[in-house]
Amino acid sequence: MTISRRKLLLASSAASAAAAVSRAAIAAGPTLAVKDTYKVGFAQTESNNSWHLAHTNSMKAEAEARDWQLVYTDAAGSAAKQVSDVNSMIAQGVDLIFLAPREEIPLIPAIMSAKNAGIPVILLDRNVDQSLAIAGDDHVTFIGSDFIEEGRRVAEWLVANIDGKTKIIELEGTAGSSPANDRKFGFDTDIAEHPDFEIVASQTGDFARDKGRQVAETLLQANPDANVIYAHNDEYPYWSSCIFGPFSLISEKGICRDN
Repeated sequence: MTISRRKLLLASSAASAAAAVSRAAIAAGPTLAVKDTYKVGFAQTESNNSWHLAHTNSMKAEAEARDWQLVYTDAAGSAAKQVSDVNSMIAQGVDLIFLAPREEIPLIPAIMSAKNAGIPVILLDRNVDQSLAIAGDDHVTFIGSDFIEEGRRVAEWLVANIDGKTKIIELEGTAGSSPANDRKFGFDTDIAEHPDFEIVASQTGDFARDKGRQVAETLLQANPDANVIYAHNDEYPYWSSCIFGPFSLISEKGICRDN
């Protein structure tokens, strides 16, 4: 049985929240007193696609089911606002913060501020630079996917299923985010081992449908011989159908082949 990334993360980030609270009590960093109920913060990165909306709805439903007070914020795609959101949660005296960090490095100060305030932080969906904020010390843990492995698996599928010289356009995710960094690393590293496969253009689509479409159109015009697009996005596809000629679109959510 195959479990999608979405189902896995919704289960682990929401249904496992109570278990994460228990683990927070024994972490090397800030500890959490055992209470009948908790005031918890959830700092979401943005709400620009179906994955983020499903993630948020799952967290809200879980908090309601457990009778926890949820302080919810939406950073609207801004790392600076997300830092401010976390600092606001600290000022409100939440017991625990669930953070979906927009980018790997800019959220480090917010995590450290929470640590200094004695508030455990659990990272959801996206990670931070672990050399700057260490799991089990600066924050409790990261609940998410192995994004490097995701990139490698896409490359492996491509090599196994596409014959002949292949020119690839790569639509990257949000610059500086762990899914974009790691998916690119896993894919590019594996593809580099196959001389018949060439990445002819790589540019961020920012995990956004409209921007992804615009970037794809521009890159396809500049590279008319490209026959594969690899998209980092969760929401499949960046556009509604394969409309640019004979190519395959490969995203983290599926394959679209032009007939």
